[in-house]
Amino acid sequence: MIPIYAISTGKIEDLDYGQKRQMLSALNKAPFSGKMWLSTLGFVEDEQAYKDHGGPHKAVCSFSKANYAMYKEDLTHLPDYAMFGENLTIEDLDESEVYFGNQYRLGEAIIEVSRNS
Repeated sequence: MIPIYAISTGKIEDLDYGQKRQMLSALNKAPFSGKMWLSTLGFVEDEQAYKDHGGPHKAVCSFSKANYAMYKEDLTHLPDYAMFGENLTIEDLDESEVYFGNQYRLGEAIIEVSRNS
C-alpha cells in the first residue's frame, strides 16, 4: 500500500488563463474522504475535458507531494494537493522505483502503472 496524502476529483469548468478564450478543464480538483467508486475509466466523480485524458490506460493520475518543493521558486503559492490535477497526491514516492506493470492497492482496488504521461 502506498501512503496517500490526498485523493482528489474535479468537474469540467471554464478556466481563464489570460488567453483570448476560456479553456475547458477539470484541473481544479478537490480532495474527498470516504468511499468513491473507481472504475477502469477513473473515479466516478472525476471528469476529463480532453480525449487524451482519462480512459482505461489513464484512469488515475498520480504525483508525489515530495516533488512539490521543486516548484517553490516558480510559484507564489504551493497547493497542498492536486497541484498538477492529479487524482492521487502521494506522500513520498520515488519515481525511480516505479515501473510499468507495478501494482498498488488503493482501498479495495488494485491500480497498475500503465502510462507515464
